[in-house]
Amino acid sequence: MKKFLSALLTIGKVFLAILIIPIAQILAEVVLIPFGEPQGIMKGITYILWGIFYPGLAILFVWLFAKFICKKKMSDMLITKVRVKFKWVVAAFLLPLGVTAVYVIAVPGQIVKHTLDGIGIFNALALAIVFTGFAAGVVEEMVFRGLIMDLLKERWNIAVAVITPSVVFGFVHVLGMNFSIGSIILVTVAGTMVGIMFSLVALEGGSIWNSAVMHMAWNTIIIGGLFRVGINKDPADIYEYLLASDKFWITGGEFGIESALPSVIGYTVVAAIAFMMIRNKKAKKNS
Repeated sequence: MKKFLSALLTIGKVFLAILIIPIAQILAEVVLIPFGEPQGIMKGITYILWGIFYPGLAILFVWLFAKFICKKKMSDMLITKVRVKFKWVVAAFLLPLGVTAVYVIAVPGQIVKHTLDGIGIFNALALAIVFTGFAAGVVEEMVFRGLIMDLLKERWNIAVAVITPSVVFGFVHVLGMNFSIGSIILVTVAGTMVGIMFSLVALEGGSIWNSAVMHMAWNTIIIGGLFRVGINKDPADIYEYLLASDKFWITGGEFGIESALPSVIGYTVVAAIAFMMIRNKKAKKNS
């Protein structure tokens, strides 16, 4: 009974940690209410302000969670001062650029350049780099690879700590979406695999900032709109590669190429490399 209650308490803490994300988002939106419906350059400025308020509030809540609920320092949960290993900076850009290159080289399609003025380009860059890349990357890594992974590792073991939040990470991305069964399966599998990749990168680097950099680069390049790969046009993007194929495993279904086979292969390769590095470190330490 004691073990059951302990497990239940840990699960409760995990769900409470997940709530940090929507609560910080809602409060950031409340702060930005005075700006109304931004137009012109104010739209880009609003994206930047969101990119400050959202992670700022999340960092505060994560600190409170670590101090009063987990009774730990943030640094004990891989949420250290900003430090990133160079190899993961390189990998952060190689992964999305490599996946994009696979599509451009191997999948029929058409490159489209949208005519944006200076304000349009500024807004697109603010959306891609600050809103989609920085804010989402920092917050999700602190919560999933910081708080949640540590909670599960302390209660069970490192395998549970890596796999379980990764499955949750994948499942979270289909909540509220009107996806087909096929897309739900694709997104859950891809989300789980990318979660495992981020977890192993954070563990190998000893800090969530290694996985955060990878997360930021991926979001900025793949979904930020600087050079988007997909099947539907979006005039707010700077460049697009419109796929001529409608094959499910290539397009990624309703979610897009993040859940497609080329991306999943990329996640798997990086995860395998990080796993081998961790195993080699342990072998050297024990020898």
